[in-house]
Amino acid sequence: EKLCDWLDSLCKAMDSAVLPFLEGVSPIIEKYGSLEEEAIDDKKTIIRLQGELIKKKDAEIATIKESLQSTVEKEMKSYASTVSQSCSKALAPKHISDAIKCAAEKEDRRKNIIVYGVEKRKKYRLRLCVDTTA
Repeated sequence: EKLCDWLDSLCKAMDSAVLPFLEGVSPIIEKYGSLEEEAIDDKKTIIRLQGELIKKKDAEIATIKESLQSTVEKEMKSYASTVSQSCSKALAPKHISDAIKCAAEKEDRRKNIIVYGVEKRKKYRLRLCVDTTA
């Protein structure tokens, strides 16, 4: 009988203390559920918007790629034609022979001499050290 009284008083204490607490938790659980649903919806929206952004960026990249490719092709053709025209003129046999003649006329190596035993200095007056009358 004492045990029954003790269990009865324990049940009354639990009812008076725990039930009000559980009733207060119920709205919190419902609010948490709705917040969780909103978070899932927000994540779906973010994923959808990221997909749209990726599609737009891919379209931009494709446009830039096409534009860049056509520009590079045009410029390479222009550069190639310019180089071929200038090289064909520069490597013509007449131009090469004229350049050799011009270089030969400007520099007469017969007049070059080497003087051994004289130190090389800046602003050196060779005529003062070497007798040029011989």
